[in-house]
Amino acid sequence: MTLRAGQLRAAARLVGVRIEVPEPRTGRALAWMRALDERLKTLTPLGLVAVQGASVELPDGDGATPGLVVCPVGFLASDERLLHPRIVRLVAEVTELPGTPPAWAAEVRVRACLLVDPRDGGWALWTRPGPGRRYRQVERGPWCAPLPPDCLFADAG
Repeated sequence: MTLRAGQLRAAARLVGVRIEVPEPRTGRALAWMRALDERLKTLTPLGLVAVQGASVELPDGDGATPGLVVCPVGFLASDERLLHPRIVRLVAEVTELPGTPPAWAAEVRVRACLLVDPRDGGWALWTRPGPGRRYRQVERGPWCAPLPPDCLFADAG
């Protein structure tokens, strides 16, 4: 039997379980993600690549799938389904909550998390993951402002 997301949520409610299934991205969010992908190409060092749809491994063996992941280009030739967080240089997401980076990213110590607000293109770059599932540093800017050139070289902590 195959259940769609809405059916899965309904079935989970029957047994008292809450399942979080991400909502499909809007066309506007996908357009911003495409623009971000193009922009990151100018910053991505040799040996790294921006990938949409890649998942980052979580401690429970599951994966989180942000809008875009910058990782070693070798991942594209592998049979791996999940990227180990230590090799991920940056995760990016288009969200209307740029002041709230995903807790999972800091928890697994992804080096940098870039959030873009689709309402105005403003961005927030969260770096230096620390204790308590939080990032210790944030830089913000409008879409027209350059991203910090070292954002893909952020220290893991």
